[in-house]
Amino acid sequence: MYLRTPLYDILKTQGAVFERYDEFQFELPAHFVSVEQEYRSLKQSCVGIDFSYYGCIKLTGKHARDFLNRMSTNNLKNLNINEFASTVLTNDKGRIIDLIMLYRLEDGLLITTSPQNHDNIIAWLEKYIIMDDVKIENLSSKIIQLGLIGPRSSETMFKMTRMDPPKQNQVVQFLIDGINIYVAPSHQLDEGFLLITDISLIDALWNLFVTQDIGFCGMDAYLAARIEQRKPIFRRELTDKYNPLEAGLTQAVSFNKGCYIGQEVIARLDSYNKIQKHLVQLKSEEPVLHGSKIMADNKEIGIITSSSYSYSNKQNLSLGYVKTEFTSEAALSLIDMNGRSIRTEILPVNSKIT
Repeated sequence: MYLRTPLYDILKTQGAVFERYDEFQFELPAHFVSVEQEYRSLKQSCVGIDFSYYGCIKLTGKHARDFLNRMSTNNLKNLNINEFASTVLTNDKGRIIDLIMLYRLEDGLLITTSPQNHDNIIAWLEKYIIMDDVKIENLSSKIIQLGLIGPRSSETMFKMTRMDPPKQNQVVQFLIDGINIYVAPSHQLDEGFLLITDISLIDALWNLFVTQDIGFCGMDAYLAARIEQRKPIFRRELTDKYNPLEAGLTQAVSFNKGCYIGQEVIARLDSYNKIQKHLVQLKSEEPVLHGSKIMADNKEIGIITSSSYSYSNKQNLSLGYVKTEFTSEAALSLIDMNGRSIRTEILPVNSKIT
């Protein structure tokens, strides 16, 4: 079943063409005008993106932060009020349950989860709450999440709020009709912000975007930018087939904190340099589909997880997992797609698409 966000009707009046996205399990705007035009606006100015398909839960209670610190990969003990951090929930094999964003507010911990994964996370966390003073509330249907993305997002945010935009791991807030709107740097894409607020402010927040003449961007342009920026998402790059180190989530992993579920496995992989595969970016002569095999010397060395077209440098880009011994080579590989072989190249980690 494909769901719709609270902004569906509003976006439809703006000319949104909707499609169903398996990776999100939502029916979302594919585009409003042309995909390339929206992509250019995202790269050169700023656009709005509806991220309300992400889940949201809230943890309260005097043990909430310590509890989540014991359940996930990052060190959350020094996280101050009005700061946020990314952290990974892993199972006892060190495999990914989800990459979550944790916002420490005055009245608790607000957590954004991957789309349609909040119920799994709630069940996972509740299984380990024994004597802890921790309460979990599912807010996924009660809040909206809007992205303001692009190189001009900071100046636009200032015009909208008359406040300095948040930096690095900061969370700021402003009021509309006495209700908080929380603003933090976007984790979905670089150069931008995520606004989170109660669903009752849907019209007020939309009008705030309209008064600044902010155009909206559909999923197709967003996904192209995501792959350019090597941003992994749930059900594609982030699944229980992989661990955080393979997925390149080292910024969300502390190697100095105490125990958490999966910690021993992850620590051993790091200490003994035993990471078997890595998430890489590839370019190819033709479009490829996720699930296609990556081949070298007639041997399967990996799999494509996502693909799109880069309007910046006019080439097909993909993300995929490749066995470690092949990732240091920029050598050509082969992708076996529906029985055809397509030439592809693994791009260097430090390569940048502008």
